Order: sequence, then C-alpha cells, then structure tokens
Amino acid sequence: NSFSIYPNPASEMIAIEMNVNMVSEVKSLNIYNSIGKLVYSAKTISGKTEISLQGYAEGLYIVKIVISTGTVAKRLIKN
Repeated sequence: NSFSIYPNPASEMIAIEMNVNMVSEVKSLNIYNSIGKLVYSAKTISGKTEISLQGYAEGLYIVKIVISTGTVAKRLIKN
C-alpha cells in the first residue's frame, strides 16, 4: 500500500491520495518537520485529502501514514 502527494514541492496546499483499500486501514496521518516535530495530525482521512501548508516554514517534511499493517512515509518539500 502506498500513497501520492502532489504537488511536491508545494507552496500553499497539498493533496494526499490513496486507493480505497488503504483508506479503510488508516489509523492516522502525521506530518513531521525536519527536526522531527509533529506539525499536523489527523485520525480520519478520505481517498483524497487536501492539507493547507500556510504557516509552515520552507523545508523538508515527512508525511507518515500509520495503517493496520505498519507505517508508510514519503518526503514533502515546502517552498
């Protein structure tokens, strides 16, 4: 199971998209900044979730989705 983040790099908003089978397994979606601080968390998400990046500093972020079988993660660049 995997997911897509777009656009990446992004400046104002991102969309996170996953297949319908993965959505039912999601326990949480978390975004961490480059020093590991949690900056966003959601317990429920849909097949396509939009997240505003307003107020986030430029740099590297890690998007982690915890599912019933483990964790999947991707890098996000905010510019």
